[in-house]
Amino acid sequence: MSQATEQPALEAATSGSVARPAGLFRALERGFARAQSALAALTPDELNPLLHLGAAANTTLMISAASGILLLFFYVPAVDQAYESVLGPMAGFLRTLHRYSSDACMLLVLLHLLKTFAAARFAGARWVAWFTGVGLLVTLWLDGWLGYWMLWDEGGAQTAMMSAAMVDALGLFSTPLSRGFAAHSLLNSLLFFVVFFCHIAIPLLLAAGIWLHLLRISKPRLLTNRPLTLVLLASLCAVSLMFPAPARGEADLARVTAEYALDPWYQAPLLLYGRVGEGLLWLAFAAGTLGLVAVPWLFSRRRRAPAKVDSSRCMGCEQCVKDCPFGANSMVAFEGRRVSRIDPAKCVGCGICIGSCSPAAIVLPELPLEVLRRRIDHWFSSPSSDQLAFVCRESAALAPHSVTAEGRHPELPGVRVIEVPCAGLVHPELVQRAQRRGAARVVVAACGADP
Repeated sequence: MSQATEQPALEAATSGSVARPAGLFRALERGFARAQSALAALTPDELNPLLHLGAAANTTLMISAASGILLLFFYVPAVDQAYESVLGPMAGFLRTLHRYSSDACMLLVLLHLLKTFAAARFAGARWVAWFTGVGLLVTLWLDGWLGYWMLWDEGGAQTAMMSAAMVDALGLFSTPLSRGFAAHSLLNSLLFFVVFFCHIAIPLLLAAGIWLHLLRISKPRLLTNRPLTLVLLASLCAVSLMFPAPARGEADLARVTAEYALDPWYQAPLLLYGRVGEGLLWLAFAAGTLGLVAVPWLFSRRRRAPAKVDSSRCMGCEQCVKDCPFGANSMVAFEGRRVSRIDPAKCVGCGICIGSCSPAAIVLPELPLEVLRRRIDHWFSSPSSDQLAFVCRESAALAPHSVTAEGRHPELPGVRVIEVPCAGLVHPELVQRAQRRGAARVVVAACGADP
């Protein structure tokens, strides 16, 4: 292969692989990188929450569920008794812990979503995780929203009345639900119990949603490690003891008051209620949800061609099956032996399986190993003090299309740069080849684990 034909192959591997607009994603990811670095200076990686956002969200959800179960020993699901039943010291602590862990869960989920968006990890096979993640976000918010009915303080009453007005705007029932909140004597105890039942049943939907969310991810981290779990639990307990969640008095439908505390993570719509109509709120909710769902297509990048296996060279070691993050590799029978096979529907073209394949039996059509070998041979054909850096194209380290045809970057003097879809693609043979050819140093720059 000539030098003239190598460059198009390298360009094909990187051009179009960056989500658009590239500047936005690079700025967002660099912002997260700075925040992670700042926390890394204060805490070890195992305690850095920005490195474990998804697992930390699941852990706080578990804390919320556990405190909610314990709170059931005190709570009475009746309109006339709900508020008084959770005013005791232990019940108050559990209610506060339940609320703050729910708030922490929502915060971590939003950060997880933003970090995933910033890293543009929503296209290709990842669209399933993004789509189910949006569904989990909406379900989590709905569960928290319904939870504020159950305390039945002033904020809870406002939440209930807004919910009834929003449902009435859809015209689903012949008798408006809002009539039931005109006076205390008209409150429907059955409706209150239905809300209570939904609030404790929705976590089952969340569990099923998390399973779907992780379905295409191999070896996911469901929960945080033990040290971070203990830190999260201790922090939430300490905050709950120092700053009990406010309870501003039992709801009284006979009077209207503007003095009640709102939870900004779940009750933010109450700030708009009364200023805009129910129709505009439904429109905003629908537009926001559809906008999030459409992200993989609105900000899509050209999907890379899936990797291919040369069955004649495959040794059947199964290392690629173990290393693939999306379960795209599997073992199948071929001419009396077992060889690797790649499911094109699951493959995202990251090339991790290439880096794990000792006999180099797996090829990424857009970036064959032979192209990389020839590029290394060309750059280090004579004695050189240059270093060689394999840089993950998905990271925010380099601006799109900022590396020249000769592997130069204005911010990296004395370094030859090869951009790859993933640092996992770098085969050990490439590193050894560069060292044998005289590279002063070989660096593999990765973008980190999935958010």
